[in-house]
Amino acid sequence: MWKILKFNSPMILIWLYAGWLYVFGAIIGLSLGISQEFIAPTTITIFLYFAWFSLMASSFGRTLNDYCDRKLDQYNQRKVKYEIVYETQFFSLYIFYFLFPIVSFFLLSIFFFNIFALTYGTILLISNLLYNIPPVRLKERFGWDVIVGPASCLSIIFAGYSLVTSQWPTSWAIIIGVCIFAALEILHKIFDIEADKRFGISTTATRLGFKKALLVCAVLFATAAIIIYIYTKNIFFALLVFSYILLVIRVARITSEEKLILFFRQIKWWYIIPAVIITPFFLYDIYNLRGIFN
Repeated sequence: MWKILKFNSPMILIWLYAGWLYVFGAIIGLSLGISQEFIAPTTITIFLYFAWFSLMASSFGRTLNDYCDRKLDQYNQRKVKYEIVYETQFFSLYIFYFLFPIVSFFLLSIFFFNIFALTYGTILLISNLLYNIPPVRLKERFGWDVIVGPASCLSIIFAGYSLVTSQWPTSWAIIIGVCIFAALEILHKIFDIEADKRFGISTTATRLGFKKALLVCAVLFATAAIIIYIYTKNIFFALLVFSYILLVIRVARITSEEKLILFFRQIKWWYIIPAVIITPFFLYDIYNLRGIFN
């Protein structure tokens, strides 16, 4: 039992974050309005896919990455100090978190078929496999290593969105999402630049370097904010996304690897605070929609 608790403890925040992404996608769908002719999937279907995308999907990506990077992580002080590094005692749990998400997704797709969930789940699983497993291993391919962030996070958001609307996301929503999560993916890789260099791993962050990688992040966040304003005319949500540039500036001011690693422990608040701010506004929109709850 202690082994299971020790292994799962770092993933609790990931589960919560993935669950919020799914719910956030559903909230966006509801806030945009649903026609009276809309026929929703059964409650059990929505709940089961919520459980899969928030728990199984996020666990799959995390454990697969940790196992494939087990040698690299021994040289990564961030992982050694603040996260779980692969240990042979956890091997059975790695096998479980690799196989069970695939098997459970297969069973869900048969008994609770939903074309949207099937599409997004497949994208999520395949993108994580391609990112981690040789010979493809996109993690070590310049530019391509950024794909896993948008592929994983947007799949979860759009699953929640499409399951309550029975609609595919718009092209603008995809572009905005790719900009935001690609920027966050590059930003995360910046924290591992020195460790990746020591092990000879070539990522987008190592190739660009610290300053250029941060500049790309800032440009992507700004692009997303501009598109949001043009597409929605909502200055509040545009500024909220634009505020992530403050995170980029904060990281740019860090002068040593040790301080960079230490700051990584605080980065979760840069996710939580915008989530806390933005969700009530969408909920308010839902409350004021006519006819949805009648």
